Amino acid sequence: MVDFFSISIGLWFLGTLAALWIFIAGLWKSRADYNYSIVAVAHEIKEMNPDQWQALGIRFPELRIRWDGKPINYLEDTDIRLENFQKFLDDSDDMQFAPERLYGDGTQMRRQWMMCRDYLIERNFLIDNSASGNHSWLWRTGRRRQLINMYFEQPMPLQDLNSLAE
Repeated sequence: MVDFFSISIGLWFLGTLAALWIFIAGLWKSRADYNYSIVAVAHEIKEMNPDQWQALGIRFPELRIRWDGKPINYLEDTDIRLENFQKFLDDSDDMQFAPERLYGDGTQMRRQWMMCRDYLIERNFLIDNSASGNHSWLWRTGRRRQLINMYFEQPMPLQDLNSLAE
């Protein structure tokens, strides 16, 4: 005669395995659907025009050029000269923005520094009222590197891999 207890344990074990299999299959399917949706969004973004990108909040850095005897590059829609912006980034470290004391009172560089500081605070690159008073401004983590990559890094040149095989 067959033991009822053995049969119930066997059925319980098979039911647990079946439930586990269904759970794993559901996880697999949801992950595949998520990956498919990411690919679909990427294809749609590729087909958008710049106005649609702006509506979504996707923003690419822009530079303006004015002519004053020679071309002068300005940072986006500001009056910050790109050469001064680069100097401020060079005088900064990964923790702190360039100190205000490096640029003399009442000079063009001080005005440029203040415009640059305000621009960076407005766009959340610097922490407002950070560190020791108004002379020190701390970067948000990784933002200095992001600015350097956006405006000053040159794209890596393409290299013909076939030439390496020779």
